[in-house]
Amino acid sequence: MDYWVSATRQPSGVIVFDGYAPDEKTRDALDARDAVDVNWLKLGSGAPAEYADGVDFGLRLLSRLSEGRFTLRGNVLTLSGVAADAKAYEELQKSIADGAPARLVVAMADIKAPAAAAYEFVASKSSDGNVVFSGALPGPTLERDLLAAAGADTVSTIAYASGEPTNFGQSAEQAVGMLSHLAAGEVAFRNGAWTISGAPASEEDKRALETEFGVRGLAQAGWQLALQPVESPVVAAPAPYTFAATRAEDGIITFTGNVPAAATQRFLETRGGSGAVDETTVVLDAPPEFARHLLEAMDLLTLIDTGTVSFDGQNWSASGQGGEAYSEAAVAEALGGNAADWSVSLAAPAVARPPAQLPVSAPDAVVAEDPPAPPEAAPVDSDAGQEEASPPAGGPAKGAATPAPSAPPAAEPPSPSDIASCQAELKALSDHNAILFQSGAAVITTSAQSELDAFAAVLQRCPDTDIYVEGHTDSDGDARANLALSVSRAEAVVNALAERGVASSRLYAVGYGESQPVADNTTAAGKAKNRRIVISVADPKGE
Repeated sequence: MDYWVSATRQPSGVIVFDGYAPDEKTRDALDARDAVDVNWLKLGSGAPAEYADGVDFGLRLLSRLSEGRFTLRGNVLTLSGVAADAKAYEELQKSIADGAPARLVVAMADIKAPAAAAYEFVASKSSDGNVVFSGALPGPTLERDLLAAAGADTVSTIAYASGEPTNFGQSAEQAVGMLSHLAAGEVAFRNGAWTISGAPASEEDKRALETEFGVRGLAQAGWQLALQPVESPVVAAPAPYTFAATRAEDGIITFTGNVPAAATQRFLETRGGSGAVDETTVVLDAPPEFARHLLEAMDLLTLIDTGTVSFDGQNWSASGQGGEAYSEAAVAEALGGNAADWSVSLAAPAVARPPAQLPVSAPDAVVAEDPPAPPEAAPVDSDAGQEEASPPAGGPAKGAATPAPSAPPAAEPPSPSDIASCQAELKALSDHNAILFQSGAAVITTSAQSELDAFAAVLQRCPDTDIYVEGHTDSDGDARANLALSVSRAEAVVNALAERGVASSRLYAVGYGESQPVADNTTAAGKAKNRRIVISVADPKGE
């Protein structure tokens, strides 16, 4: 017999017992307590030795809840509910941290703080750099994470409370991270919306905040940015904005010159492959079209056995020895109609190379705008060169992406049949599900949570594979803004999958913008098809 006992504290304060008691004496003792109902408690032999201690401990915890339940099975106790007040919440956290009585195990304690009447959180920064947290947070775990992000000297006067909106923790971490760009000001959640206000530390910090708002689609998600003007210092004329990527005879690629963001450096490191050397410097204000030409340069580099692609501040060029994949047609395809912007001088290939293996393409997961927003993706004002980018070397070329932290490959890679099985499951799921985003933004709607749960469940059954989440847009708006939006949406899906237990070391977010349409962009139906998420899995060893 499964021997168990539970006690549920109802909002009225009455505690209802269910399950089993070992004898009449125990049942009568429980019935003698105030506001207790034992009508559902049956007599049964076989009670564990820890029964009395477990029930006493559970009732002590239950007394600090406004409503909740504990269950004891054998020596294992679980607890859930809402704390009666802030003090009770802290006492419960301490009691659970101190541990249960001997031989008892607390397997789960899902305790929520009391609900706040109006949820508010503020992180303020004074002109001397001191940061103070005030208002409410859901619990100590998020508070510790935010304190670590804000700095060791941060002071917290937080009260724990439930009732926070969906994805509050992720938004709070992003908002507190923006404090580093303010000389003084605050990030605040009030009346259901986030606001970033104050004086930027510099003009560069002001642009960084504005770029973050554009790239992440925060304005469309209801965030507000209220920055004071920055007095621009007198600076000398900037040096020419240059860039070069050189492939040596041993295949190692070295990057030098300027790039507009650290995310671009990570993109180059990934595209450069094993052993790539990054000697670039992050310099803002890249020339117009730099991001587009940089992607073309990386595609051209795949056609070169030894040589260089470079930008001298005015012109882009490619020179050296072509590889097996080199041809005039391949060059034209890599430049995508922008050949007039390039000077290309490549010799015919001397030695053929085997082509790199691309990851197996999976079916498209539908990306839909959240009704009643218009079906077209709204443009985002940003520079795609500042986006994170990272398909693995040999993977998709025309896009920007952000790699999840790398991990050692599995000792036994999956067989082709295993990968094919994963693809079949993904296709079956993709044919009947849509991932909804807020219009023109990279914010996944609450209604898409069940679809994400289903995708995560399938991917959990496909271990030891790399997972690529690709973002695509229609052609409305600026191409660089669309590239940034596609990266942000892919990253949002990657983050959602990681939160559902898919190992982050397997996940790659890739953005292609409008560069790979699958339908006509002149019709609304075609645009809807082009706004999509593509999920693919591949053998991490490329076998």
